[in-house]
Amino acid sequence: MIISIFLFSIPEALTLFYLAYSLLGKKAPMKRLVVMSVIFGVTIYLNRQSNDNYILSVIFSCVLSILLLKIVGSLEIYEAITSGVMSLSVYLAIEFINVITLQTIMGIDPTTMETDLTRRFLWFLPQIIATLALSNLIRYFINHYGNRKCM
Repeated sequence: MIISIFLFSIPEALTLFYLAYSLLGKKAPMKRLVVMSVIFGVTIYLNRQSNDNYILSVIFSCVLSILLLKIVGSLEIYEAITSGVMSLSVYLAIEFINVITLQTIMGIDPTTMETDLTRRFLWFLPQIIATLALSNLIRYFINHYGNRKCM
């Protein structure tokens, strides 16, 4: 349980909130990112254990990310809503592309990897890398072509 939270849920949350700040063109405050990521990661892990409905989990994730961006991240409500929904949508799209691509290439059913942490981590790593790369690409374009400086 603890390993799954620290290996999967918290890094997923950290990249999600980093992407949200990148989409806003704002500097990501590291202390707040860590606090939001720990709260989000633990809560989402517990939600996934108790709730089998994927749609309800996504809705819960969306609401929780907006609340954390508003309360802990000190964003305006409009910024929290737009960046929370957009970052979650982009992350889920990257996750879908990752799963489909790796499933097609390797021919492995992702539901059979629950017990093998190494394989699951290697399966999870490309979506984290892709999300962080996209976040940094967004930051680059905002810094060089936008009217705001976020780094």
